[in-house]
Amino acid sequence: MGRGGRSSIYIVDEGAHIDQAEKVEAAIIGNADCRGWVSSVNGMGNLFYRKRQNDSVKVFTFRLEDDPRKTPEWIARKKASTDPVTWAQEYELDYGASAEGVCIPGPWVQAAVKLGKLLGDRLGRWMSPTAPGVAGMDVGGGGKGKTVLVIRKGPVVRVPKSWNTPDNITTTHSALDETRQAGAGVMNYDPIGVGNTVTSTLKHANTDGLKVYPINVGDSPSDAEWPDGRKAKEMFANLKAELWWTVRCAFQRSYELLLFLEGQEGGCDHPLEDIIVLPDSKELTGQLPVPKWLKNEKGRIAIESKLSLARRGIPSPDFAEALVLTYAPEPIEDFVMPSVTPVFGGRGAGLLS
Repeated sequence: MGRGGRSSIYIVDEGAHIDQAEKVEAAIIGNADCRGWVSSVNGMGNLFYRKRQNDSVKVFTFRLEDDPRKTPEWIARKKASTDPVTWAQEYELDYGASAEGVCIPGPWVQAAVKLGKLLGDRLGRWMSPTAPGVAGMDVGGGGKGKTVLVIRKGPVVRVPKSWNTPDNITTTHSALDETRQAGAGVMNYDPIGVGNTVTSTLKHANTDGLKVYPINVGDSPSDAEWPDGRKAKEMFANLKAELWWTVRCAFQRSYELLLFLEGQEGGCDHPLEDIIVLPDSKELTGQLPVPKWLKNEKGRIAIESKLSLARRGIPSPDFAEALVLTYAPEPIEDFVMPSVTPVFGGRGAGLLS
């Protein structure tokens, strides 16, 4: 598509609906210096959405109300005869509406952002520099793979930090410094693959005042018992699925709390300790509603793999995975050397469908 020609301008129509859009982008770069992507909305898991959220890209938005043929009467009739999800996606440009099969639906993510602004001073005790916190680090290898650090204090998630460098030794020290400065006492990281460099670096780094744990999300689930009486090992394919589902539950509670505060149907008053509040980070809010959940051959919940995401043309959700690591249960040991694989103890969590 577009490869081989030379043009003054190249327009890609319905770019959000094109399979392997990254390959199309690579092909047309040599075709034209001026390239425009036009599309209706198709969720967040595609190149068009990422372009739309890029502040360096010029964006023109044509809304329903901008069409002089679409009178208020026409809009009312059309909306009454259209499925709400379809209406939100096709006519209101709602990127979070088409959330079929995703682990964390877009509206839940947006609710967590809105709650941060709505609750304000009620979140004060978690905003303090001395409040305990947990950091999660998803390790990248440079190029498109960023190393991302997310710090969470209770329900409050801070603005993520990221480094786009293959020098994971320097990045590890930077992450330790950021964690200390934020007042967080724990830093979790994924030691698999490029995370090995972090493990090696930590053996010689100054970790005084910090508990640093390698969290292999491919391990078995924890021994936690969920409210319906089932063990995590009966419910989830691996620790990754358990952690993502724990985060999903927190987002659902945030969504229900927002509905409650706004007096809408389906609302529920949840303790603030049980919700999650997000900063207005485009990378984080854009990645969370992307991975899908499924059930494996044993009927256990699994989360879409990076390979499956790549087949859909979606890069690794490094910001989202860094956040998920902040929910890993702390190992039983008081202190764990980076080379030791931790054994997880139980912890309670809510189970929401």
